[in-house]
Amino acid sequence: EVCFPPFFTEDLMVELEDISVKGDRSCRLLALRSLLKKLPTVNFEVLKFVFHHFVRVSENCKLNSMDSKNLAICWWPTLLPIEFSDMGRFEQMRPHLEDIVQTMIDQYPFLFCGKEAFVMV
Repeated sequence: EVCFPPFFTEDLMVELEDISVKGDRSCRLLALRSLLKKLPTVNFEVLKFVFHHFVRVSENCKLNSMDSKNLAICWWPTLLPIEFSDMGRFEQMRPHLEDIVQTMIDQYPFLFCGKEAFVMV
């Protein structure tokens, strides 16, 4: 069985958890872009490829019922493998981590392609 290393190091996952609970959406988005820039180049490029695919899937949501929210629900546990010590912590963090993945889909041009203009959704 081949097991690939996670996209985010343990240190970056801690930072990502902190970003995910920021109250201000604009600050969260800017912090997320900054964190993505800290990734090793290979990790960033593979993540960019994966999220580009998710964007294409979500663009066809009328046909496949997979909008960015549904994709985030399905994929956050694989993309953001966090170990939770208890179910309460899992339930506390789950919506925030889903939102991070959904944001990475919805704000793909800003986060991955360096586009300065972005739309808050």
